[in-house]
Amino acid sequence: AHTHTENAHTHTTPSPPRTQSLVIADLNTPAFGGDGNAPAGSVCVLGLSRAVDCVEFMADGTICTCGYGGVTLFRPTVGDSLAYEIVPRYAKTYHSGIDGATLGYKGWLLSLAPSPTGEWIASGCSDNTVRLWKTATGQDFKCGGYSSKISCVVWDPSGRVCATSGSNQATLWDFSTGSPAGSTPLACVGQKASVTALAFHPNGRHFASGSSDGILKVYDTQAYDAGDLRQGRPHIAHALCSFGTSVAVGMPASCVEHLVWSRSGVLIAACAQGKCTALRFRALS
Repeated sequence: AHTHTENAHTHTTPSPPRTQSLVIADLNTPAFGGDGNAPAGSVCVLGLSRAVDCVEFMADGTICTCGYGGVTLFRPTVGDSLAYEIVPRYAKTYHSGIDGATLGYKGWLLSLAPSPTGEWIASGCSDNTVRLWKTATGQDFKCGGYSSKISCVVWDPSGRVCATSGSNQATLWDFSTGSPAGSTPLACVGQKASVTALAFHPNGRHFASGSSDGILKVYDTQAYDAGDLRQGRPHIAHALCSFGTSVAVGMPASCVEHLVWSRSGVLIAACAQGKCTALRFRALS
């Protein structure tokens, strides 16, 4: 609410009501007209029961959203790509979450990543854990041991490895055997500040992390010091190389907000100061 004082009287102007909606646009339709209106049938608006923190498309066109109370899936209806229906709650979901959530969770989900195969949905949580759901059954798993909230979750191109942030390192979980249970995670270390962005190279072997102090590091996920799950020691990978993204010498560090590899192997980092840095690694294939 906004408060104004005039002649010793206080008038309060109520803030507009907060709405929750998801807008989907069909980019194959003609461009929006000059009047700002979209062509008929090119936009679908879905009403939501809560605010959404992340939105992702799954391989089959299902829309995946998360926020407080769980993950909600919207499935395209047959015969109309811009009509969706909520996927009902899975009976085997352990957490009840809130009404309307397909995959319930009692708390905040901060990041979201469906696997490329569509078999898994991973989400970073505010309780310093990663939650994973099997899309076929709704069965959920928990990966713990983190010292901070999980702000980033990404998959490698094959869908066999899931990378997560947590404090100043990235942790990679192996799904080659069907789930991460019983596998020794890989810790990509070396960042001094919190890891804020993650990305896999198209070859699936090399991996990049960006931090809140503007540092990029690239790792070879197949070169590491072996750990031992029975002793609680993860595999440890050290960076192949490191780069800063400062705008200029002497300028303050800028948080790396997003990372993405192009298909040709160019690493692009978007930073909070409005700068994008592009790096080409000729030795990576």
